[in-house]
Amino acid sequence: MVREIILRNIEKPHIKSFEEYLIWFCDSFDFSSGRDIEKTVTKIIFSLVDKLSNDKVASSEDLADDLNITISRVNHHIRNLNDSGLLYRKKTSALSAGW
Repeated sequence: MVREIILRNIEKPHIKSFEEYLIWFCDSFDFSSGRDIEKTVTKIIFSLVDKLSNDKVASSEDLADDLNITISRVNHHIRNLNDSGLLYRKKTSALSAGW
């Protein structure tokens, strides 16, 4: 399988909050571009960071409930984040951060 690698040179802004940093991070890695006009990936990452900082695990069902979207939509984006190396998904359906 051939993959295209695109390097983006985005200047890091003077970040005042963790939320701004996460938005910059998602934009830098192009997670929320293309067809994701609602920035669902960014919302999932925000929800994951919140859940993983408190509970250490997060299920697709929890994320879907928090964001009021379908589980299949969450799973689609989680698979993409997993393929990018940002996340690692355990067989228990729980998610953990890959950093």
